[in-house]
Amino acid sequence: QGRLSASHARTILVAEDPEKAAHEVIAGNLSVAQTEKMVRTGARSGKVRSFSSKTLDSGTIKEYEKRIKNAIGFNVKITERRGGAGQVTILFDTRTQMMELIEKITK
Repeated sequence: QGRLSASHARTILVAEDPEKAAHEVIAGNLSVAQTEKMVRTGARSGKVRSFSSKTLDSGTIKEYEKRIKNAIGFNVKITERRGGAGQVTILFDTRTQMMELIEKITK
């Protein structure tokens, strides 16, 4: 039909060159399963985060927290969830410290 389904589109988004992948899918009249295989075996975009089933060990997290503290001068807390997503929380005790922090990170 010369068109991509929504499933095809979601699948090719992680390809290194989604536009090229779209043309290949259309030209080859690939099924979604074939498209998934093509994307899995081909180059993937560097913008796509790779998922890991394990979180970092607590020693590594503590080391990263220490490195950030040394760089910005404020205590931080890193929380990582399965899959690699998470958050970094910067801690301060006073409004003055908050303003110092804002100055440091917006220079």
